Amino acid sequence: ALACVAPFVCILYVVLVVCISGYDDTDVLRGCLQSYAHTGWGTIYVDGSFELFHEEGNWASPPSRLKCALDGFGVLVVPAPAHAPWPDEASKRTAALDYACGLREVGQVWALFLDTDERLEVDGVDALVGFLEVSDPEALWGSVNIYRPEHSHHPNGHGLPRLLRLVDGMEFRPPRDFDVWYQGGFLVSPNVGGVGAHVEVPRELLRIRHDRHERPAARKAQMGRYCQRRRARWGVA
Repeated sequence: ALACVAPFVCILYVVLVVCISGYDDTDVLRGCLQSYAHTGWGTIYVDGSFELFHEEGNWASPPSRLKCALDGFGVLVVPAPAHAPWPDEASKRTAALDYACGLREVGQVWALFLDTDERLEVDGVDALVGFLEVSDPEALWGSVNIYRPEHSHHPNGHGLPRLLRLVDGMEFRPPRDFDVWYQGGFLVSPNVGGVGAHVEVPRELLRIRHDRHERPAARKAQMGRYCQRRRARWGVA
């Protein structure tokens, strides 16, 4: 197991932590971490494959490669299960939520969820934290702009619910990887929208750049097979 310390920074009584889910894509992971290293935000990284995605071999990232990818960054690592892959991607993200909730004693905690092939573009850390501090106290989720550079015909991107204010009773549930539930009821999904109050983070403060080209062809092919298996089991892409 890796022993890592996360340097979570509390500014204006708001704690922002980045939560990343990954598996055996350490070169891509390092680029993700580098994209926001200047912010001082802490990171929770959840490692390991999950049932519908896993095909062969070990379901944990090779320890030496993972350690190399994390070198120089303050990251709290949630290791892969010892005896089997994670049940699904949603359980990995919920594990990150559980760890991040432990920070609520030091302030209002917002968790920003990323994949390893995504990079943050942050212009003005203090301005972003200030925006969250004065946001609607009833808001439990936030929309963040995400775009893909190769889509030159759609440079403005679109908003996705990647930001969560951490409260008791929040969890991710399958079948989709980013569907969030709160106290047993549906809260938000990138596919169908959300309920209740939320915030829309100005894209001049924070954007997510999705660099799909960073993944090797073999991983993209595996992702395609995973989507087929998910469609067969759950009826969703």
